[in-house]
Amino acid sequence: MDLYKKTYRVSAETKKAVEEIAAQENCTETAVFENAIRYYKDYLYMQTDGAFINESVKRTFLASVNLMESRINNRANKVLSELAIQQAIICQVLAHELEINPRALDGYRRAAVEYLKMNDRVFRLEDILEE
Repeated sequence: MDLYKKTYRVSAETKKAVEEIAAQENCTETAVFENAIRYYKDYLYMQTDGAFINESVKRTFLASVNLMESRINNRANKVLSELAIQQAIICQVLAHELEINPRALDGYRRAAVEYLKMNDRVFRLEDILEE
């Protein structure tokens, strides 16, 4: 970031307020002025462009949404992983205990895919047993 030196005239009251804020926030007076200009820029944007929220609120909100989305994805991935493991166990037990023709498996797969497509991906054992 390039820094430029420029002199501005401010009232004694403003000077005192900037010094107090800098001491309170443990930062430089330049940082106080930069933050003030940034906030004023957001204020002007809200007044002229009709924005609903300013940039700092928007960034905070998006960070919160991204964190929540990440947590939900992690939990969903854990559940899906556990389901995949359980299904693999069931398939191995069935394959070991039943004598299934390998050529028939492709037919079973096609029938299962068609069934799930027709029923909005809802699998009900009662429906399968009736067929």
